[in-house]
Order: sequence, then structure tokens, then C-alpha cells
Amino acid sequence: MNNNFFSQTLLIVFSASAVYAASPRKIAYERGENIFVADLDGTHSKKVANGALPDISPDGKTMLMDVDCGAEHERKNWDGPQPTIEKLGLGVDKAVRVTGKNDFVWEPFWLSKDEFLCIMQKENENEPSIYRMSIDGQNPKLIVKHARTPSASAP
Repeated sequence: MNNNFFSQTLLIVFSASAVYAASPRKIAYERGENIFVADLDGTHSKKVANGALPDISPDGKTMLMDVDCGAEHERKNWDGPQPTIEKLGLGVDKAVRVTGKNDFVWEPFWLSKDEFLCIMQKENENEPSIYRMSIDGQNPKLIVKHARTPSASAP
């Protein structure tokens, strides 16, 4: 075998691997009632959780998602399971609940690595509103009353 050809092929393989490994960009998507994470080109797909509406943080290290809690908390005038938001560190196997036990919260949208927008409906309200919340789920701040589907411009 030609040593020059072997060296060039080996260089190409190692170069491609280095570029691939240096690229942390991921996509998250739902299929059925499951959340998957894959490389940006769709390869290396892996089921990571049960849930919906995944949103990867701006730094690419954490994902927020909607999760139905089942019959954990019943609410008068509410049809269906309690919605909550959980966070999952990419590369970690267990999601952690972000929102409070009595909160009905869904549709997370990252603002920064520390804050997100979400929809919340308080127990005595008939319509949901947009809130701003820290990643620890503390001190939700009402942003827009009786509104849904938040989005924000990049910083």
C-alpha cells in the first residue's frame, strides 16, 4: 500500500473526527411522547426523557421541557394532567422538576442560561399568562397577563 495514501486517509479521518467532536451543537425534538437529542445533522439520536416541547439552553448544556405529572395535583376547572417544566442536563440521565408542586406551568423558552419565559396558570385564574422565571423555579414574575406562546429576540 502507498504510505502517502495511507497518511492522507488517516489525516482526513482524524481531521473529520476532531471537527465533529468540537461541534457541540445539538437539536432536541419530540417523537410521540418522548424527547430525543441528536447532533445538528440528525445523527446520533438518543431518547433522553418523556415529555414535550424541548428547548435547549443558549449555552447548549441544559434542556427544558414540558412534562405531564398525571394525577399528582388535581385542580378544579382543569381538564387533564398537571403540566410542569423539568430541566435535563445534556449528558445526564435524570430530569429535575424546576417549577413548584402546585404550579401549572408549560412552554418554556430560554432567555439566558439562568432565566426562561413560560406559560403559567394560577389556581384562581381562568386563563394562562406569560411569566419570567429563574432556572431554579423561584420568584416567577408576571410579564403579560392572559397571553401564550412566548418568544424573545436574541441578546
